[in-house]
Amino acid sequence: MYEGVSVGVSVFTLVTISMERYFAICRPLTSLRWQTRRHACRTICLAWVVSLIAMTPTAVYQRLLRMPTGGHKCAEIWDDLYLEKVCPPM
Repeated sequence: MYEGVSVGVSVFTLVTISMERYFAICRPLTSLRWQTRRHACRTICLAWVVSLIAMTPTAVYQRLLRMPTGGHKCAEIWDDLYLEKVCPPM
């Protein structure tokens, strides 16, 4: 789950930075009004919350399996095939 959240936060942060740069270059006067520290903090929090929510199904359906060799493996065990198709692993 941690890897998925990490990837999600990275992707959402890059998208946010790209959008912010786009507006700063293409619409510099209007972007000055909403590009504040408060807006940046909200955007960072939103990226984390969305990533955590998106990775929740992965965390719920992960199980620790014992391997025949004596080791362990973490794998996703889905109860429903439809859910597995809707929520593919990251």
